[in-house]
This record gives sequence, C-alpha cells and structure tokens, in this order.
Amino acid sequence: MSAVEVSLGEVVVGVLSRDDDTYGSHRFVFDANYVSRPRRPLLGQIFEDWIPDEKTKDNGILPWFDHLLPLAHLPQRKAIARDAGIDPDDDLAMLAWLGDDLLGAVRMRVIEATPFRSRRAVAPLVQASEDALYRASLPGAQWKLSLAEGYKGLTLPLKGAAGAWIAKFHSDIVRDAVAREYATMTWARHAGLDVPEIRMVSVDDIAGLPNDVPRGDGGVYLIRRFDRAPKGVRIHTEDFAQILDLPQGPEQFKTSHEAIAHVLAAIAGPCDVRAYLRQVVFCVLAGNGDAHAKNWSVIYRDGRSAALSPAYDLTPTILVEGKRHGLALSLDGGRQFDAVTPDSFAHMAALIGQPSAKVATWARDDAAAAREAWHTPEVQDLFGPSDRRALQRHLDALQL
Repeated sequence: MSAVEVSLGEVVVGVLSRDDDTYGSHRFVFDANYVSRPRRPLLGQIFEDWIPDEKTKDNGILPWFDHLLPLAHLPQRKAIARDAGIDPDDDLAMLAWLGDDLLGAVRMRVIEATPFRSRRAVAPLVQASEDALYRASLPGAQWKLSLAEGYKGLTLPLKGAAGAWIAKFHSDIVRDAVAREYATMTWARHAGLDVPEIRMVSVDDIAGLPNDVPRGDGGVYLIRRFDRAPKGVRIHTEDFAQILDLPQGPEQFKTSHEAIAHVLAAIAGPCDVRAYLRQVVFCVLAGNGDAHAKNWSVIYRDGRSAALSPAYDLTPTILVEGKRHGLALSLDGGRQFDAVTPDSFAHMAALIGQPSAKVATWARDDAAAAREAWHTPEVQDLFGPSDRRALQRHLDALQL
C-alpha cells in the first residue's frame, strides 16, 4: 500500500492511500482529530457530506484530488513525470511529488503504509527535492509555472516557499493565447469584475526557466495567485468541478450556470452570486467558450466561509478556429452566445431567490458596463486589428 497524509496548512485532514494491486483501489480516510475538531478548516464541500466515512474508488483516484493535477496527456505533465522519474499516469505518485505546493492550502506528505503483497513491483512514493525543476502543481491545459519574486526578478520558488504568481507560456495550439488572455482580463477589470493583478513580461525576465517550457515570441502572462498571501500564507480554494464531483475532461462541461449559481447561493452570500452573474455576462460578451466548471472557484479566506474567487482564465475563444463558439456551460438550456438575453437568467433568478426582473436588470447593467469598457483605449490597444474586428462583430450580434 502507498499513502500520503493530506493536510490543510498544519491541520491533518486524513490519509489518501492506494492498494498496490491490479485494481488500483484508492481510499481516503479522515483523521479522527480532524473529524472532532471544532470549526475545522474545510477541505472541500463534498467531503462535508462524507465525514466521517471512508471513501473508496476503484481504478483511479477520487476526482477531487485528481483536479489538483495537470491533465494527464499534456506535455507539462509528462515533463514533471520525467523530472520525477515516475509514470505520468500515476496520480498518487504525482500528488506525492508535488505535495508541498498544491493549489489552495492543501499539502501532502509521504507516509509509511501497511505493506500490501502485490504481483507487481511498485516504486515508493517520493516528494520533490529542492533542486527539482517542477515542484508546484497547476491544473489546466496550458504550460504554467508558479513563480516567486526573487532579488533579481522572477524565479522558481525554493522548496517550501510558495510562489506568488502563475505564469502562462506560449501555446503551439492557440496563437497569441497569452496576449489575448492578458487583453481580455484587462477588459474584465475595466468592466468592473474582480480580477487579480496581471502583467505581461518576457521569458528573459524569469531566472532558471526549464528548457521544456515553450518560449514562442517571448511573451509570458502573469496573474497574481489569490490562493497565496504575503509571508507564504496559503489560502484554501476549490473549483466547481471539485464541488460538483465532476471528473477531469469532458465532464467539466456537463453542468449549467444555474447549477453553479444555486450552489454558490447556498454556500456563499448574495454579493458572491451577484459577482458570479457579472462574470457570466462578461463571458458572453467576450466570446469566452472555455469557462467550464474548473474555471469558477470559491475561496475560503478564513478556512471555512466560501466566497466567489476573483475571475481568471478569461479568453475570447471565438477568435480561435476550431474552438467552442458558445458557452462552455448551459444557460437557460442553451449555449449559443447570440441566444442569451436578459430573460435567459429567469431560471437562475428563481434558484437564487431573486425576482427575475431584478436579475434581468443586473444582466443589462453588466452588459452595458462590458460594452463601455470595450471601447476604452487601453482595452482596444491590447487587441490586434483583426481581433478587434472579430470581437466587434460578435458584440454586434448579441442580444445582451
């Protein structure tokens, strides 16, 4: 048996283990002290329904933990596995290796487990050493690194030191991906969305960059991590794919904006639901068809109380040939951008306990703010001429 101890900061939550047999059964067992702890920090909404029971899954790891890792088939995952000397499909080994720097406040530490007689040889779990190239886990499809502010600029953080920035690098699949995301996030900030600090820098500004990382035209998009605070403090977060227990991959697209709003209304406050609708409206106007369940998160600033996180991963997929040209999640039963009207939020209004006329007014106001922000010189100047024309055609076709 292989096992890691799962903690939130210094609080031990439980043990995630695997039977090293042909079935690959994984189980998560809560720590007794965590279960009895008054106002314990919250690992995830779904775990609150499981406490104190053990949770087991055959032929793979529990989806909640899988969401802490990059997608298995991507080059960055393979580069991490090569650096670690592990199988890229071995989720538990990947979590163990990256366990000191996972999203939110989650940490994992390799522990000794009860021996299990197996018909196959199983390598022991190990954690990344201080000189490892990759020590932080950042889920998603794009090349990402966690970076810290060093004395001479941006650098990979030392072991045990949390990076303050997420850096996104050139994509061979999507042209101008980093520049477009920077431009769209700037637009979102002008439209009134809560957006973290962002920057565009050069790959030359980053010390110790691994050779695997794609350089492209040299541009790197930076976004300040909202799950990290000064002096290395970690703030816990989870995304809605974790909250809704959706596996990585296509399942991330199989829910609705009404479902997310309903959950958010139950676990957060009315201001968070209002901010969520503002983000949804902006996604419609920006032509963002990649806002699936993993691209919406909650943050637990005090360890227990959920709030909608700042906006992230906003990008105009309508500019990408072959990409989704509609909403990633359904709204009012549909996904087409040009079918969305203020009345499309009526079902959402009922679920969050607000009058439909009031929510329709919110949608109109948010759309007006996004349109006004679109015309600001700072936003216009960040998009190339062909992108500006395509986005204007998209805006002209909308009913919002």
